[in-house]
Amino acid sequence: RLAATCELTKLLALPTNRPPLLRAHAVAVLLQCADSLNEELKLAALRGLAHLRSADFAPSAEQRQRLSPGQVAAEQAAAEACATQACGELALQEGAAVLLRLARDPGARVRAAALGLLAGLCADEASHATIEATGAVPLLVALCAADPRHSAAGGPVPMHVHAAAATE
Repeated sequence: RLAATCELTKLLALPTNRPPLLRAHAVAVLLQCADSLNEELKLAALRGLAHLRSADFAPSAEQRQRLSPGQVAAEQAAAEACATQACGELALQEGAAVLLRLARDPGARVRAAALGLLAGLCADEASHATIEATGAVPLLVALCAADPRHSAAGGPVPMHVHAAAATE
């Protein structure tokens, strides 16, 4: 599963590959992989979801040499269209609930990746109801309260804060 997820994530790096993969239920597959016990599998799946949610196309140096300006524009347009569609798929597939569980993962890299995706969903107004329905708001508030940029106490968020936020 890890190798297949890594290959899927590589395919998702190019936005014009995303529409057929979305039609083939890539979001559901990636959410299932992210909801596993294997940390590397979780991270690969979260990278794939991040590609799907990204509305930006930043071509690599090799891609800049290989792609024409028209192709770069097509990749950018595909990225924007797929980001909106992926957000809707995340809502339909209860992606926010999976991301919320991963935001409490013992692995710091998994937590960070899941929180980054949750933050992206929070920025999308269409996802607000889904975020609220999953109970993510108390966890996000607790994280902001524990962030040194947002409070005088600062410091890392203790695990009991994650647990308390999850039960509220």
